[in-house]
Amino acid sequence: MEISGAGGGDWYQRRDASLIVSPFETDSIKTLQSSFQGSWKIGLNYSFCEKTLPYLNKLLLGLNVYQTSTILSGAVLQYELPQFNNYHFKAPIKSTRLMLDLRPGFFTWRSMEPYAILGIGVAWNSMSYRETVTASDVNADSAMVLSRHTTSSLAWNFGAGSKVALTDKLSVSLEYIYAILGHGSPTHGPGVVRLETTPNFTLQSQSILLGLSLRL
Repeated sequence: MEISGAGGGDWYQRRDASLIVSPFETDSIKTLQSSFQGSWKIGLNYSFCEKTLPYLNKLLLGLNVYQTSTILSGAVLQYELPQFNNYHFKAPIKSTRLMLDLRPGFFTWRSMEPYAILGIGVAWNSMSYRETVTASDVNADSAMVLSRHTTSSLAWNFGAGSKVALTDKLSVSLEYIYAILGHGSPTHGPGVVRLETTPNFTLQSQSILLGLSLRL
């Protein structure tokens, strides 16, 4: 059994979305930028099948909590037309997920062990949404502001890493993880004009994590 923790940075895949204001107006949300943010994970892992399987050094089964975040930003095109590029938006996102990760270690060379990461779990995605007017002839009060809302989705992890033993019990690792986080969507705030459908963002992130593990 071992406990582990890691920290690093993440970046999100940029994907467009739609904002259905009414049956007569659908706006296109063009995501042009996502900020680079800090990320972390902490978990409890159990090692089994050590040196009993062909081509594998051991298998590690872990229950890990991850958190990533970003701020998506870009343009809002009214009626999905480039000539009506009247708004800029920002959408802060925080994703926390609980994952069951399987980590097969392939071999050990000079205290270094490369491994793959495969995981499945649940992500809780929290986000809000705010527009600002970019055209001088557009009423500033028409900009949309949507409140923070949390949705849950099935999540997946794929990645690889390498672990180096510092002592018999302590090791350091470097990991790359690609995560499919499901969807995130803000909600209507008090006094906001009701929309037909709030924007729904598909969320995927990539993380680089530097970690420490302590074998119990």
